[in-house]
This record gives sequence, structure tokens and C-alpha cells, in this order.
Amino acid sequence: MGRLMVLVSVLVVTVTVITILLIVHTYRGVLTEAFDDRSAAYVAAFADSANAWLESGDEGMLKTAASFLLLGSVLYVQVISSGGELIVDDRAQAASSLDLSVLSGGAFSRRLSVRRLDSGKPYIDFILPQTSRNTRDGGSSGYVRMGIDTSSIGIKVYGMTLIASGIGSGFDIVVLGLFSLLLRRVRRESARKSLDYARQEGTERVRQIGGLVIDESSKRVSLDGKSVRLTPKQYALPLLLASDARRVFSEREILESVWAESDYADSKDVKQYIYLLRRRLAEASDSGAALVINVPGFGYKIEYLQVEGDLTDG
Repeated sequence: MGRLMVLVSVLVVTVTVITILLIVHTYRGVLTEAFDDRSAAYVAAFADSANAWLESGDEGMLKTAASFLLLGSVLYVQVISSGGELIVDDRAQAASSLDLSVLSGGAFSRRLSVRRLDSGKPYIDFILPQTSRNTRDGGSSGYVRMGIDTSSIGIKVYGMTLIASGIGSGFDIVVLGLFSLLLRRVRRESARKSLDYARQEGTERVRQIGGLVIDESSKRVSLDGKSVRLTPKQYALPLLLASDARRVFSEREILESVWAESDYADSKDVKQYIYLLRRRLAEASDSGAALVINVPGFGYKIEYLQVEGDLTDG
């Protein structure tokens, strides 16, 4: 039962961890895609405005707008004219050391790449071709380049991870708790069947080991012909041990059988009742027979032996 509980616990926790990882991975993908789309639209809107300001010769307005962008999540803004001239190169403090050399080579294509600052924070480097209406062939040699901090994605993913982990942990606790209760019921049912085995039709109603006699019909125990007065719990103990006199019963087996209805009994209760049983048997015996034998490291068994000394010791 214990190994089964460990196996089920490992299985449940493993499934939960895998599920959490899949949820977080999917959530990150959705966030990243949405962030990239919004960033692309953001850069495109600024590029259109930049193109209009350049064609009207209003570079001052362009630079002012670029400076305002740095107040948000934008790390840097570069505007290269269709003639390859660097018009704007504004940067936040975090991006001051980045190598943003002017690209050359004629026409440019839209490009988005994920990079990291010196501090390790991720950002996307977005390059959008800048087409001038004054270019006769419709080509473009200019572009708008913008770096946008993606730390907000990591923060949201971290929050989702905490939420998913909390829900997963709660789920595991509930499932394992219910499974533990189910195991306890199975153990108790097994213990009841073990104790009721002798009561089934066709089985012995009287058990005898030497001078010890257990009459299950009358619920009486006698030793060397003398009656031994026992409480129901005390009676269940020799009944269990006598069910197989050759066997050593562990404390766990005794607890699961004699204290099947209790979740709080422990080895101290076993030792106390063993002591009380020995005392009652010693009081009833004329020959001084010790019946409950302690097998160190294993448990207890029942025998009929002639010994000397105090039978309540050990």
C-alpha cells in the first residue's frame, strides 16, 4: 500500500508538472505572437508618420515624436532616409551601448529578430523599409528601426506560472488526499475481513495454543483453565496473534487490524496493549506461561512457554 501511494504520488505530480509546462509554453507563444503583431503595427504607424514628416521637411517633429516613444517600452528609434542618411538615432539609457550601425545595401526587407541587452533583458529589433514617394522607381533604401522591450511578456508568463503551479498543487493535494482515504478504506476492509475470517461458516470457533483457549462464540479467553477478563480491544489482540501462531505480526499489521477504525493510533498503543495483555495473562496463569513474544525488529507472536520472572517485562 505504501509503495502504491508513492507510485501514484509520483505519477500525479509528473502529469501536473507536464501539464503546467504545456500551459505556460502555449501561453508564452500566444503572448509573443500578439506582442509581435502589436509591435509591427506600432512601428508601421510611426514609419508612415516619419515618411510624411520627411517629405514635408519637418525633421523637428520627427525627432520630437521619436523622443516621446522612448518614454514607454521603446529602447531606441532610428530613421534612415531613402538616401541612406541617419536622420534620427534616439536611445534609452539601457540601449546606449548597442551597435546599431547604419545598414547598407540598397533595398531593405521587413525584419524582426529577438535580441538581448547587456543586462540580459530580451527585446525585439524591428526593421521596416521606408519608401519615399519621391522615388521614381518606387524602390526604397531607407528604413525605420525600432527596439521594443519584451520584459512584459516574461512578467506575464511568470504570473501565469505561479497561478498554474498553485492550481496544480491544489489539484494534487485533493487527488492524493482522496486516494489516501481510499487506501485507508481498503486497508480497513482488509483488516475487518482478517478479523472476521474465523467467524465465517466452516471455520474454527475455538482457537487453542497450549493452555490458552480463545472461544470466539462466547468472546471468552481462558488460560490454564482460568478466565482472562479482557476489554474488546484487548480481546482483538490475542485473537489476531492466534490466527496464525507460527507468524510474527508487525506493529503496522497489528495497528491496521486492531485499530482499523482509528487514524491516530501508533506503536505506543500497540506496546501499551501488549503490556496490558501480558499482565492479564500472567495474573490468570498458575504455571507462569509467557504468551506474547517480542521478536526484536519484526514484531510480536504468540507462544505457550514455561518461563520464570515477571511476565510484564519487555
